[in-house]
Amino acid sequence: MTNSPTRKQLTKVIREGSPTDCILLLAQCDAEARRPLSDVAVVLFTELIEAHFKNPSAATLRKPDAARVAVLATGSLEQVISCDWHVIPDPELLIQVVDTFQPDWADAWVQHVLDENPYIMRHLHWLWDADLCERPNSESFIHGLLATHHFLHWPVETSALRATPALRDQRLRTTPAKQAQLIKDFWRFFEVKGRGEFSLGYLDLGSAWRSRFIELCDAGHMSRDRLLDASLAALTGDFNQAEARCFARLYTELEPTAKEHHARCDKLLALLAAEIPSTVSFAVKAVKQVNKSHPIPAADLIEALEPVFTLPSKGTVVEAIRLSKDAVKRTPEAKQAAIDGVVQGLLHRNEDVQEGTLSILENWFADASSEALEKLRDSAPVLPPTLRARALALYSTARHGP
Repeated sequence: MTNSPTRKQLTKVIREGSPTDCILLLAQCDAEARRPLSDVAVVLFTELIEAHFKNPSAATLRKPDAARVAVLATGSLEQVISCDWHVIPDPELLIQVVDTFQPDWADAWVQHVLDENPYIMRHLHWLWDADLCERPNSESFIHGLLATHHFLHWPVETSALRATPALRDQRLRTTPAKQAQLIKDFWRFFEVKGRGEFSLGYLDLGSAWRSRFIELCDAGHMSRDRLLDASLAALTGDFNQAEARCFARLYTELEPTAKEHHARCDKLLALLAAEIPSTVSFAVKAVKQVNKSHPIPAADLIEALEPVFTLPSKGTVVEAIRLSKDAVKRTPEAKQAAIDGVVQGLLHRNEDVQEGTLSILENWFADASSEALEKLRDSAPVLPPTLRARALALYSTARHGP
């Protein structure tokens, strides 16, 4: 190595604005010799970036590029972090700088930036794509991957990405190993909860990724069976309602066959007890499809339906009542168990549900258990006057006879 550059030389190069000259200047010495120049680099970068913020334009945005190079080449992890994500240059220059100077803080810096703002992944993914830093494995990485799908150059290459100079770097070319790793990362979407806007439930992200998953499935990159299973498994997890709705829609948009539905009958029945109402509504519709092609044993169906009758959704409860009627029609001895579930519909806020429930009980009351009759009596005060009179008359008949 030659003599270390002076602060005056570095200042001159940064002021002139040539990132190439800055790289040539700082490459003359090792990291230890460059470090004393870091304070100059940070001060000048801060000055130039603030000037850009005061008068933003394409020209002022590029003007700090030499200072960006200087900060990345001379700074400590703390100093680079202090410059925020604005210190990141365009992909080609970023790759060149990190490749030339091999900073020992690259892994920690990348992870810090993703933790602060996963969306910045679109500016950083070039580094691990080119094997210049360790590929992150954190939840922030998954959030970033989720939010920046338009910037990935596989599996879908946009014309903008194909025109990106950095893609000329052979290290960035997609390989089977990189494809396999990316698919592994995609599967983690079914495990990692979202964070604010970095969520499958946010705006158009869910729709975009559902389309992407189906494309990958059709192309043979993602297993159809696993996608169906992962979608249902996610519905039993800790995802919020918007995220759960996305997984339910993915399952539906995969258009499972009757055979695929039937193979997952137990999982669908279990979802009838989910805490998220929209998940239960989805499960009721899916169970209805299963029951149509492969009738579900009455005892299993009636037991699974019991939590559904307390939901506020009219349509969901009505479908549950119909499924209960179908189960009793096929298996009359299941009537008493069905009554124990259906009777809860009397407490529903919708009068149509209350009336439908009462009509069923009037047909089935001879088989009602004592517990069901007590629920019938206790629910009478909340019913409209006409239904209340019918409920009390039914209770009296069941207890004392006509």
